[in-house]
Amino acid sequence: MKLVKSLLLASAAGLAAAASAQAADLPSKKAAPAEYVKVCSAHGEGFFYIPGTDTCLKISGHVRLDYQFESTGNVANYQQFRAFQAANAVTPGSGKQFNYSGRAQNQTGFTVRARTQFDARTTTAYGTLRSFASLDWKSVTGANPLEYGNGTSIDKAFIQWAGITAGRAQSMFDYYADSLGYDDVRGP
Repeated sequence: MKLVKSLLLASAAGLAAAASAQAADLPSKKAAPAEYVKVCSAHGEGFFYIPGTDTCLKISGHVRLDYQFESTGNVANYQQFRAFQAANAVTPGSGKQFNYSGRAQNQTGFTVRARTQFDARTTTAYGTLRSFASLDWKSVTGANPLEYGNGTSIDKAFIQWAGITAGRAQSMFDYYADSLGYDDVRGP
């Protein structure tokens, strides 16, 4: 048994030595120089060149978080109190009082809205070729009386080139277009 163990260990050591000797004979390659992101000042602030292309890209956006608290009081309301008062002849000093087993109905909730914008531009012989997309996300949690549901929508998505615009763009009559809080006013 010792002989078998010795032979296995010796053969494993021999294979490891041979593999490392072959690796030492291989020519070493230096890593290619890293291509860093360059600032693109031709189209304004915030643009950078996509590596390996002449296209400039700007990624922007914002996030808004709302917290709502609504104090609705107790389950028993004023009408229930008046009915109890009339049925039991409750008057000041009578010793009778309105008892209820209601619990507080305070409600809380969060609403998160996010907008992400992608603006890509390339200079061509006929002018700037521009691709633009603006995406909106909304998420509602808890008991929020003002907002309902979660969703994703495309606010704008268009291509401009040589004076032609194709896609969903902002209208000159869209007064609330860039206000993320007025999404119920401006419509779908």
